[in-house]
Amino acid sequence: MFIQWLILSGAPEKPADLEQLFKHYEQMPDQCLESSSILIGLNIHDEKDHKEIWERILKLPNTEEYWAAQMDAYDLDVMKALENNDARRAAWSTYHAVASHTIFQIKGKHFEEILWHGYDQYRFLTRVKQAAAQTPAEISALQRLEPLFDRLDGRGLHTLVDSNLPIGPRLGVSGLREEVLLAKRSGT
Repeated sequence: MFIQWLILSGAPEKPADLEQLFKHYEQMPDQCLESSSILIGLNIHDEKDHKEIWERILKLPNTEEYWAAQMDAYDLDVMKALENNDARRAAWSTYHAVASHTIFQIKGKHFEEILWHGYDQYRFLTRVKQAAAQTPAEISALQRLEPLFDRLDGRGLHTLVDSNLPIGPRLGVSGLREEVLLAKRSGT
């Protein structure tokens, strides 16, 4: 839902509203670039600084400033293409302006970090689920091991795991997958 709002908020309802969208696309990058720490001492509205601004921004291609500048450049190109009745160029630049806007929004709201964190958590939970998918024999064996795990303190458990050697043989256990033992050891 949030991503949908992020991408579609401000979408033009009819073709005549397109110019309003691009005015919005002009303002957003300006706010970002004017407050950017990488552009200190430069004026984004002064043409004599534009070359230096682009040189600095192009050195940092995965930044909010980079995508703000891309959005601004494609926005200007759309307007020029429309003035010249170049529909193909306007469509191409519109695509890139919107793509740049989307990435700019994600970078600016630190949403990318949240996405990666969520993805890492998903991968972890998937591994836990796979380890927890136990057969009846594994469940029975784990129940018999419960007293052993209860007797081991945290240091003993860490010693077993941190050695990177299989746990089963050291506990005298066979017939249980290591990932099941590791999942049980961590309380999952």
